[in-house]
Amino acid sequence: MMINPMHQRMTRNDNVTIYTTDNIYDAELARNYLADHNIGAFILNQKDSAYHFGEISLMVNRDDVIRAKMLMEEYSNK
Repeated sequence: MMINPMHQRMTRNDNVTIYTTDNIYDAELARNYLADHNIGAFILNQKDSAYHFGEISLMVNRDDVIRAKMLMEEYSNK
């Protein structure tokens, strides 16, 4: 039986952090930039809401890491 890769559940090991920030707004803008270039990304917010420490990570599937990092470099130079 062949499993369609689009229906396989992604594990945490399939995802790589490509960008971190302490500002959710910056993370959303970066995620949208990647989405505009057909790269699915998600935000993992590990920032404590009461004391405001921790970081916000932007993560992509490991298959998209190289392209996503190139796009993030382009994004940061704008």
